[in-house]
Amino acid sequence: MDKPNRSGHPERRIETLRLIRAPHAAIMIATYQRLIDRKKGFLRNWGLKGLDDT
Repeated sequence: MDKPNRSGHPERRIETLRLIRAPHAAIMIATYQRLIDRKKGFLRNWGLKGLDDT
């Protein structure tokens, strides 16, 4: 059986994690949300485009 592709966007990962009922899902969701927020902040601070393409 093939391994799942883990290179997707964090937003898709968050949606997938919300559907499963694993004990670690809430921690992973919070981590991905922090990653997205930091990426948006970095792009905003450097005046780069792509705020909607995270």
